[in-house]
Amino acid sequence: MVLKQKYLSQESAIASYEYQDISSGSGVIQFKGFNHVETATTAFGLTTTSILSNDIFTASQRINNTLAMVGDYDFDIVLNLQQTINGSVYVNIPVDVDWNTDNQTHYVVVRIRRDDGAEHEIASAQSETQTSAGAGSDNSVYLVEIPITNQLIKAGETLRLTIETWMAADTGAVNFNLGHDPANRTLATTATSILAVNIPFVIDL
Repeated sequence: MVLKQKYLSQESAIASYEYQDISSGSGVIQFKGFNHVETATTAFGLTTTSILSNDIFTASQRINNTLAMVGDYDFDIVLNLQQTINGSVYVNIPVDVDWNTDNQTHYVVVRIRRDDGAEHEIASAQSETQTSAGAGSDNSVYLVEIPITNQLIKAGETLRLTIETWMAADTGAVNFNLGHDPANRTLATTATSILAVNIPFVIDL
């Protein structure tokens, strides 16, 4: 009897997965968001390591009763190997929000994109909406699910996690801090500052 030998593909041989789901043929890689600053330019990225982000949080503020996007942040990583995303992408978003207004609203929109020289939207989802009357705070970690079916990202393309902060305030201000530190340094009011996106890549079993 001759046994057929199975060779690992380049993706399977090199990629380091958080866990593998044999039934679905997927391996999950967790990327963490961070920012870096060169001179006066701030950029955002994704990493699988626990480096210290230049800033633990990035702040945005809204002093207007019309709901609007105030923060728009692109966390990027270039994939050196071709990958296919298939399954539910789960994103944890740590926030530290406070307001001194009679009525306020805030939430985040999460987008998964790829960039091959032009930006292409793959899928998106919105977090729960937080509303309140009177001054208060929100020190939460949102969990957002984004289902994606067989989306190919070629070698050399950029995988992009976009986080948008949306808010409105009647008479005062809403101050929104978005956490993004892979080393998990925290403020006194927050449990974590790790912005994490769990991507299910197809693996060759």
